[in-house]
Amino acid sequence: MITTLPRTTVRAWLTAGRIPLGLAERLFGGGAEDWPPTLAYEGFEAGVKQFVGSIFRDEDLVREGDLERAKVERLRQAASLEAEAELRQQAADEALDERRSRDRQRRQEATESAQRRKSRIAQEASEAKDEVEEQADAVEQAIDEAEAARKQAADKRARQTRRRTIEAEEAAVTKAKAATSRRRAAQSADERRERVAAARTNGR
Repeated sequence: MITTLPRTTVRAWLTAGRIPLGLAERLFGGGAEDWPPTLAYEGFEAGVKQFVGSIFRDEDLVREGDLERAKVERLRQAASLEAEAELRQQAADEALDERRSRDRQRRQEATESAQRRKSRIAQEASEAKDEVEEQADAVEQAIDEAEAARKQAADKRARQTRRRTIEAEEAAVTKAKAATSRRRAAQSADERRERVAAARTNGR
């Protein structure tokens, strides 16, 4: 009877103290048994039961306090592990986000590098095409110039040939005229000699 009275009183007092805490727990703690204010009060509650039970030699109250303290320790340890796990998860998420960001940056840099390389290749190909076209134009121009020179030389040779032919024809005509003149002169001289001889014969 001596131990029952303090036990009942302590329990009633502690239960009355939980009333405002229970209201706050529902409003702010979401009803979670590991809500820090709840754990703090349950730890206080376990200490009171252990203290009163030890004074009045109430082993049941002491054992109840021990069990509640062990429960509080387990809940605190679980909360600590959960918080640590959340921190690790947060760190892992941040590391994953950072790795993804680096991967995106590397992909972007690789894409930009590929675009620059593609543009450079296209520019080099365009320059090479222009150079080939310039060389082709130069070759075509050289061919045209050589053909024009050949044609000019051929025309010059043809003119020279025609001129030599005309000169030869003119020389032949001149030579023929000179021969004709000589024949006529010789013929005239013969005719004069014959007339002189005839005149001499008739004079005798």
